[in-house]
Amino acid sequence: MRKRVFAAVVLLFVVGATAHAACTVNVHSEVTRGGWPRVFWDPVPGAESYHVEILRKSEHVRSEDLTEPTVDVRFQAATRTALTYRITAVNDSDPSFTACSAAIDVTVQGDPAFGRLTRRLILPVAGSAPGANGAFFRTSLKLIGTFPGERGRVIFHRAGTYPSSNDPSLTYNFNVGGEAFYDDVVAAMGQSGIGYLEIVPDEGTIGYMPRIEARVYNDSPDGTFGTFEDAVNPVDFLGSANVAIYAPESRFRMNLGFIAQGPTYGIIVATAADGQNVSRQIQLEPGTSILASVRDLVGVDPEPGSVVRVVTLNGSSAIVYYTFTDNSTNDPQIFVPPQQPAVVDVSNALQ
Repeated sequence: MRKRVFAAVVLLFVVGATAHAACTVNVHSEVTRGGWPRVFWDPVPGAESYHVEILRKSEHVRSEDLTEPTVDVRFQAATRTALTYRITAVNDSDPSFTACSAAIDVTVQGDPAFGRLTRRLILPVAGSAPGANGAFFRTSLKLIGTFPGERGRVIFHRAGTYPSSNDPSLTYNFNVGGEAFYDDVVAAMGQSGIGYLEIVPDEGTIGYMPRIEARVYNDSPDGTFGTFEDAVNPVDFLGSANVAIYAPESRFRMNLGFIAQGPTYGIIVATAADGQNVSRQIQLEPGTSILASVRDLVGVDPEPGSVVRVVTLNGSSAIVYYTFTDNSTNDPQIFVPPQQPAVVDVSNALQ
């Protein structure tokens, strides 16, 4: 009797081990009729899901968890780019399952149009123009070489106009440590007005950019007031946006800005003093920009503390930003929020 019980236990152990003995990921790739690469793999017995990690030159790009054994490679690239897809079969609900992985390299072909869109940096606010209360608004710019052979242009696009290859510009050409400085970069181009700057490397040169130090400021009878401005990478703003802005107290004036990278359709919603929501639809052609007060855009001054919401619709591609300017000092501040609200976890600090 005891022998039969012992034999049964051994039999169950062997069956359990055999069920997950062959965890192997056989991964393949192909180019679909639409021209996109596709990665797929043979279903792994016992696997509940598949963790897909995407890497470029061993650096993490993105990861996702899938239940189906296939994923499309939906990446655009400025130049021919090799990606590695690492597939891991997992089953978190079965402690006897041992995860296994395999990797495959795929190539994304370069898209010249995408390269022209993203191979640049943008300073969303730039200008040389009279301001409020007797002030004069200017933009200073310093470029510092970081790599041999950096060569390109700084281009000024005036707000409210369609950009052109003939827009005013300055050239830069220097090696490591070389620099160029303009205390009023728009005036240095012989221009005035408000718009934005593009820093664009010449075709055929390396893609590395010079270090950029920019400042927007007002010279006023009471002194000079301003703020430093960060350059924006357009590739971070290629999707739809949903930006919530808390309207400031009345000592500040608030402007909204848009730089359309592709066809842009959106809605601005503001809350007026009577509590009513007022909205306006916007439509921008690629490359055009707006920088205007909420009143000019929507028709009302937003109630301080209320939320002004800016939503760009699916398929749009625009940099959405806003500015607060102190009415007494003309001291400006520029905010370029991420396309989606950032989630900050401060509970897992390490040293």
